[in-house]
Amino acid sequence: GTKQGGRLSPLLFGMFIEQLHELITMQLPGSGPLVEGMHVPDIMFADDVKLVTGSPGELQSLLDVLHLFCLLFDMPVHVSPRKTCIVLYGRARDVARARVQQVWRLGDQVVPVCDSYTDLGLQCTTASGMHNAHVPLAQGGRKAMHSLLTLCKQHRIVQPDLKLRLFNTMVDPAVSYGCQVWGPWLFHKKWRTPM
Repeated sequence: GTKQGGRLSPLLFGMFIEQLHELITMQLPGSGPLVEGMHVPDIMFADDVKLVTGSPGELQSLLDVLHLFCLLFDMPVHVSPRKTCIVLYGRARDVARARVQQVWRLGDQVVPVCDSYTDLGLQCTTASGMHNAHVPLAQGGRKAMHSLLTLCKQHRIVQPDLKLRLFNTMVDPAVSYGCQVWGPWLFHKKWRTPM
């Protein structure tokens, strides 16, 4: 019952959507991949929910719990490839076999299997994951930087501290957008190799 943009809205929505995670851990204890000793069956950011698993059967169980959650709160889900889909990762042969042999359902709706999805505005594909997500960001950042330099030249802004503050305001957000998602994909090899 809060208005959009109201100060309580994010807090109340966070308390509401957290119940999905609690229902998953209650109904399917130990589901999801093991990360640093903890099972991670879901990843949530605001109203964006990703169910994570390593087995087709467990994925259907997670979808069943999601369907139960939607029934409990009278939330209809309209399955469409752009909003609700399954993305499979692994060897190409195994992924192709799973696509043919398995049908996943959310209630009575078939959930489509897609080759890519957009997460926080970043393209993620089955072939490369998020390894290339930084490329369009770098291109956008380059355009933003050239626009900033042009504006500084037009307005005769030469002070380094002001130019750096403008860079931090106009270019840095364009380049680092979603780095909490694509950063680990990009830098995971560097973390494993000693300097």
